[in-house]
Amino acid sequence: MSALLVVEGREGWEHAQALAQHLSSSVPCRVLQDSSLPLIAGLDNVCSMRADESPAEYFGGVDARYLIVFTQRQGIGALTRYALATSAIFESIYVVQEYWGDVLDCELPPGSVLQYFVRDDFAATLTKRRAGNSPVHVVGCPRYCLYESWDLPAIRKDVRDRLGVTSNQQLIGWFGQSPAVADAYRRTLEKFAGAVGARPLLKVLYRPHFRESTEQIQFTESIFRQHGVALATVLDEDTLHCLCAVDVVATVFSNCIADAIHLNRISPIPLNTSICVLFDAEMINYHIHHTHLQCPPLASQRAALIVTSEDDLMASLDRATDPVHLLATWQRAAQVAFLGSEALASISAKIV
Repeated sequence: MSALLVVEGREGWEHAQALAQHLSSSVPCRVLQDSSLPLIAGLDNVCSMRADESPAEYFGGVDARYLIVFTQRQGIGALTRYALATSAIFESIYVVQEYWGDVLDCELPPGSVLQYFVRDDFAATLTKRRAGNSPVHVVGCPRYCLYESWDLPAIRKDVRDRLGVTSNQQLIGWFGQSPAVADAYRRTLEKFAGAVGARPLLKVLYRPHFRESTEQIQFTESIFRQHGVALATVLDEDTLHCLCAVDVVATVFSNCIADAIHLNRISPIPLNTSICVLFDAEMINYHIHHTHLQCPPLASQRAALIVTSEDDLMASLDRATDPVHLLATWQRAAQVAFLGSEALASISAKIV
């Protein structure tokens, strides 16, 4: 008995890494991945395929009992589509879902059934609605097991010390997004910077999105500086380390908020609160188009704040920096988020 893991998106790659390393002790795992992704360490049976290669020859020699594929925000890729087209050769096909409600919309051979592993009950409700009769299993997110051994309070102190955050300052993290809706993003950023600038004891850690260009980064910096905000742009620090360091995670609807909630779930102390800054009408429409949701999932589950009017920005910042709300956020994380190790155990129990 063996499992074939097919992964293309960077979101799924961390899930695949954690899952393959966990399963390999009881189920031999082979990984077929897009060549743009780094090779998964610690595994011998990994095949990295370029975009100009055909997987036909590889799949012709596959002798695996289970197929495991992964959703990605860009939609189903050619490699995953090919794998599912051959799904009749597998006993079971599993989908590890990254974002709430994502489904693989493609034709399958007759009799093939996809089983979805999802992160929480909210994701399960969406997936059951969108995926028809596909079985849905609530397990959590496998990739978060990679951070359970971290000393989060030590990481937090180290990053804050290096950024020169004083004892009377609070550090607000602005986690950039690829500004696909440029004008709406600019308007959102300007209003947010104005609200932070009105609070002189707040300092901003700006972590650009990996798709932001140098010009876009410089533009964001200029907006914060126009409003007199104490700013530290962080390019060479791991994003998860940045999330550990800040008191508030602020973004439009980035998955950084999901990462922050899971870090709070792991942490022995409250780390931070999160705010979805989603009040611009154009940006709201883009979010709905992109996710098919009216509201970001963690805001819907009361694990993160959401600003739906620019008039509420100041009050939301005050609430987010309130120690009482910080404690409540930490407690809420334990209610909505599974540990990564719990996710791996649940998936293993289903497959093995």
